[in-house]
Amino acid sequence: MADHIPAPARDYLAGLEPLWRSVRKLEGNGLLSTGAVVADLDYQAAEDLSRLLGRTVPQGRSRIRLTELDAVLRASAIGHGLVTVVAELTGSPLGDRKRRAGRVR
Repeated sequence: MADHIPAPARDYLAGLEPLWRSVRKLEGNGLLSTGAVVADLDYQAAEDLSRLLGRTVPQGRSRIRLTELDAVLRASAIGHGLVTVVAELTGSPLGDRKRRAGRVR
């Protein structure tokens, strides 16, 4: 898998692992960055995500809008969208389960 994310950004984003696991739900919706996910964030992950999004994200169960997260990642030094970032940080590409099941043409 190609490394699209610069090393310092990768290290920073790695601390948001519970969020990236939750975001893999994109595999079930045609890889569209729509809707939201709920992630259980510890104090440090909530702080890191707050800095990334530019708004306060509470510790514990937090609801994150995928359109917001995708836009912030693209506009940041990371420069890539949610699908690419999640694939790199979780170690495997995201698959479009909806398309594989034949529900999307």
